[in-house]
Amino acid sequence: MSWVEAARHLGPGRDLGRLELLDHMPAFLDELAAFVDDVRAGNDPRPSDELPQIHALERLDEGYDLAEVVAEYGALRTCLCEIVVRENAPAMRSVEMPRLHQAIDKAISTSVVRFTLARERTLKALDRISTAALAHPDVGEFLDETLQVLLETTAAVDSVSVLLLEQGALRVRASAGLARRPSPEAVVRVGECLSGRIAETREPLFARDCSTDPRVTSDVIAREGTHAIYGVPLLLGTELIGVALMGSRTTFEFSQEDQLLFRTMAARATALIVQGQLREREHELRLALERDIASRKAAEAERELVRERLAAVLRALPVGVVLAEAPSGKVIMANDAFERMAGPLLPVATLAGYAAYHGSAPDGHRLGPRDWPLARAVAGANVSQQEIHFTRADGTRVITEQAAAPIRDASGAIVAAVVTVVDVTASKRAQQELQQGLRFRDEIMAVLSHDLRTPLMVTMTSAEVLERRGDLNEKQARIVTRIRSSGERMEHMIRDLLDYSRARHGGGMTVTLQNADLNAVCQQAIDAQQTLHPESVFRLVSPGSAQGRFDPDRLAQVAQNLLTNAARHAGKTPIEVRLRSEPDCLVLEVHNGGPAISPSMLPLVFEPFRRGLQSEGGSSAGLGLGLYIVQAIVSAHGGTVEVRSSEKSGTSFQVRLPQRTV
Repeated sequence: MSWVEAARHLGPGRDLGRLELLDHMPAFLDELAAFVDDVRAGNDPRPSDELPQIHALERLDEGYDLAEVVAEYGALRTCLCEIVVRENAPAMRSVEMPRLHQAIDKAISTSVVRFTLARERTLKALDRISTAALAHPDVGEFLDETLQVLLETTAAVDSVSVLLLEQGALRVRASAGLARRPSPEAVVRVGECLSGRIAETREPLFARDCSTDPRVTSDVIAREGTHAIYGVPLLLGTELIGVALMGSRTTFEFSQEDQLLFRTMAARATALIVQGQLREREHELRLALERDIASRKAAEAERELVRERLAAVLRALPVGVVLAEAPSGKVIMANDAFERMAGPLLPVATLAGYAAYHGSAPDGHRLGPRDWPLARAVAGANVSQQEIHFTRADGTRVITEQAAAPIRDASGAIVAAVVTVVDVTASKRAQQELQQGLRFRDEIMAVLSHDLRTPLMVTMTSAEVLERRGDLNEKQARIVTRIRSSGERMEHMIRDLLDYSRARHGGGMTVTLQNADLNAVCQQAIDAQQTLHPESVFRLVSPGSAQGRFDPDRLAQVAQNLLTNAARHAGKTPIEVRLRSEPDCLVLEVHNGGPAISPSMLPLVFEPFRRGLQSEGGSSAGLGLGLYIVQAIVSAHGGTVEVRSSEKSGTSFQVRLPQRTV
């Protein structure tokens, strides 16, 4: 049996290739042969210690234990003895064989001593590395401690650095023995310089002289005046973790034992680095998870606070609010105001149950489950104010105005719907009562104004008869004149009341269209007002003809009312009546420069029974129907009337009548 076959039966040997298994054995056999030749020549040689020491370190690096190293030499002894027997060499057996045994025994003892010392040194270093890993969970602190262990264990080494692979490049993570600490931003690409080549080839590399070796370009250790550099890859299985470098400024060589120790420490450190990185990653993930959980809790607490505040707001609202899920239609909330209006939410809190409140439209039409605003909003519709009547459980009828809208998430999907419910029962009843009161008032005024005309005509006729007699003294004549003037005012008021009644309840003011000249109508109105207000200045501004088809009596009434209103407020400023013809209408404008109408009063001037300011003489402004009747007459003609007033430009009423063919 050959020595190779015998050595392969040992534990670690079965995994080694032939060259790795032979290692230094051929050279050792050559030394044994030379030793035997010296013995034959009568010399007294001593066996060499160098190769057994190297062989012991190599076997230690391969994972052999001491017994397996001794067994290899035992197998070698057996093979040599078998050769001697087979060759039948008596001289060899008698003289040389004992000396050969002596050489093998010495090789064994040398290997045992060197193996034991190296193993003890290695175990101490590994123990310190493991202790450092336990004491320093942080990868950076662990590496710093490990590099200090290496510097203290190996006298020839005075600088060490570890580069870890991060995002495809090597970055210095730890260093010791360097005068200048490497920049954390400095990186080495794979394949670049010595450390990059080690990462690329995944094999140990040795540079004897950094100053002349072309592979040493940017390695940080080389900048420190380093002579020798030895680097090893940090491998976890087949995965590259990084590169470890050691350098010496005092020697150009590293012993086999130092290289072995460095490789062993690097191998152990690799596993611990990966464990540390995993712990760091786990710690980062745990912190991220804790932050996420804390953030979620804070967000949930914030949402809960918002929900509580929203619920409090909804409870306090005087408006009823109901929320429903979509698309199920499940009613998830009804506030106190709604339950005060409608009673407690029904046990079946769905749209169907909500519809059981017996809702109906104002015309009495019963609402189905899908007709309610909330149900329509769940389906995606926006519902503006809708009047809905429904009946409480006690039979009380409630009038509400409801508005609803869908609630959408960020993607636009409908997730819920909300409806607001306002109880307008009291306001509706008050409105109805007000309308009934106004209607009753209008009816009373219509009856009174109609029935008062007969006695007023008798009074007016009697006054005229007395005036014609001519036998009245001055005092009696003044009394009759006062009676006739008051009668005319009363007649004007009664006419206004009758016109108001017709406009309100007779389908609008009636007009009789005929060909007429608006110039003449306005001039007559000015003449009449000049008689009544001799102190006022009236002007008619007209470009010429103002012919059209309209009711001249009604437009005379419009002009009289506008001029009367202007005379009351113009003061000493002139009153202008301006006429002009535009392509599609005739324009009548009455302007005075008196005090402006207040902004709050301006929108109300055409409403009935709105009294303006009293005249300077203190006379009443009338019933407040003049401008209302103006608007009614103009509307009956298909026209419009508007007012503009300011302190700077005065007050103007502008009437626009449609231009009709004469």
